[in-house]
Amino acid sequence: MKVNTEREIRNLTSFWSDEAALREATVEVEYQGQLEKSKVVLEKVRENIQAQNGSYDRILIARRLLNLTTDIYETANAATGPDNTKLKETVDCLRSEFSTDSLIDAVTSSMTS
Repeated sequence: MKVNTEREIRNLTSFWSDEAALREATVEVEYQGQLEKSKVVLEKVRENIQAQNGSYDRILIARRLLNLTTDIYETANAATGPDNTKLKETVDCLRSEFSTDSLIDAVTSSMTS
C-alpha cells in the first residue's frame, strides 16, 4: 500500500510539474505573439514618423521659399520705391538656396543680377 501511495504521489507530482511546464510554455507562446505584434506596430509607427519628418522638411522648404518670394515682392513694391540692394540680396539668397530649381532660375533671371 505504501508503494502504491508513493507511486501515486510521484504520478501527481509529475502531472503537476507537466501542467506547470505546459502553462509556462503557453505563456511563452502568448508572450512571443504579443512581442511580434508589438514589433509590427512599432515598425508602422517608425514609418509614420519618417513620413511626417519628410512632410515637415517639405513644409520648411516651402515656408522658406514663400518668405523669400514675399520679401522680393514687398521690396519690389515698396511705397518708397524698390530697394535695389535688398532686392539683389534676396534674389541672390533665393538663387543660392534653390539653385537646382529651374523655375526659380527662369523667374529670377530677369531680376537684378
